[in-house]
Amino acid sequence: MKNKEYLRLRPLSFSGLVLALVFNFQNCSKVDFTANTALAAARIKPPICSLQNTSENLKILFMVDNSGSTNTTDPLKKYRDLVVQDFLNTYSSKTNFKYSFGYFHAAGYTYDTSPGANTFVNNPMSAWGPVGDLANALQSFLRIGTSNHTYYQEAFKTIKANVASDPSPSGWKYIVIFMSDGQPTDLAAEADGTSQSSITALVKDLLTVKPIEFLTVSSVFFGSPTDAHSIQNLSKMASVGGGDFVDTNLTQNIVISDLVAIPGQNCQ
Repeated sequence: MKNKEYLRLRPLSFSGLVLALVFNFQNCSKVDFTANTALAAARIKPPICSLQNTSENLKILFMVDNSGSTNTTDPLKKYRDLVVQDFLNTYSSKTNFKYSFGYFHAAGYTYDTSPGANTFVNNPMSAWGPVGDLANALQSFLRIGTSNHTYYQEAFKTIKANVASDPSPSGWKYIVIFMSDGQPTDLAAEADGTSQSSITALVKDLLTVKPIEFLTVSSVFFGSPTDAHSIQNLSKMASVGGGDFVDTNLTQNIVISDLVAIPGQNCQ
């Protein structure tokens, strides 16, 4: 799948309208965005790739940056909140979907869905759950403060552990949605100023747990429009991971389902 700096028009399927998230930008700064079904008619993926229609058993993992800089780039976590909230609103009836939610700064944390836990930990007893657990995880995340550092290695270590330790039977496919506003502070910069080689190695290491036919990685950049190195890093992450890349500074209209690249399907 090709990385996306804009979202292409899709042919209308029999499923009708799919929810679109509309991002409005003024002078390259993000402002409030709302759901708008009127823009969605021409954006729908073919039925085989539509999240609403798919019968695939999918596990969707959100890993979001919670470093101190997000206090400026995403005040009060509003952007991250609304992206996840849209999944809750749109796909809550999909019983073939399970979710995992984590965040990272100097370490990676995952919401523990095991009975009585209901908190973020480094090593959850259970990392996956139905839509109700995702809703609880989001509300808990919104109450957590930020911290220094942007450690991508810790984020991918957490993602890998959650996928590898999943007791689900074979047949499930995994979708990672990675959201960040800046460069990793635990990976050395290369000659071009990026960390693309190290990021490539992180994604390829994750794919040793589940091959790309069963796992994809998509990425979302919500940092400064002048941070070219971070944009290149996250674009590379999605390219290697077989997913989609969205730069929110360039993309005005995001169809939320386009952040989810279903493994093993070509929707281009």
